[in-house]
Amino acid sequence: MWVKPPIGILALIATSAVFVLGFFQWQTQKQQFADDERAWVSADTFGIAKPFTAQDRITFIAEIKNTGKTPAFIDGVDYSVASSAPNSSDRNWFFSAIADGGTIAPGNTQHIWMREPAPLGDAVFRLLESQQIVHHVRGTVRYHDAFGGNKITTFYVGFSGPLGDDKSLIPSEEPSIMK
Repeated sequence: MWVKPPIGILALIATSAVFVLGFFQWQTQKQQFADDERAWVSADTFGIAKPFTAQDRITFIAEIKNTGKTPAFIDGVDYSVASSAPNSSDRNWFFSAIADGGTIAPGNTQHIWMREPAPLGDAVFRLLESQQIVHHVRGTVRYHDAFGGNKITTFYVGFSGPLGDDKSLIPSEEPSIMK
């Protein structure tokens, strides 16, 4: 003989199941919306500010762009500079600094200026110019957007002679990474 369960209990189980499924669907849609609408910062254009001599400090420029749909609030840019022989992975990162941040509207760019702490000197300048060493710049752009949460983009680029010319850019060994 069958016992009929109370209709109320069946309704409660069905309602609970619908609620749980609806909650997880809402969470998924909320995350997809945030991923679609958030700020996405890339760093993919680099250069040297101007031709320089052995008595000058090198100023590197990175162009960062917000390819997302909400403003990117730049918390800071950390960067380091190193020199090495061409095709060498042995790098002694000798200088670190922090560049100022700002706000980048969707679709806009901002230039980050990164300066070395001291002039190169004649010996290093000659090595760079003759392409016997490569100058490396790596960094991290720290930012957040309207949805909160800390995000980062890392970049790397190498430079060698002839200096102060766009042709001095050596292709990046590590791509810009958006997280």
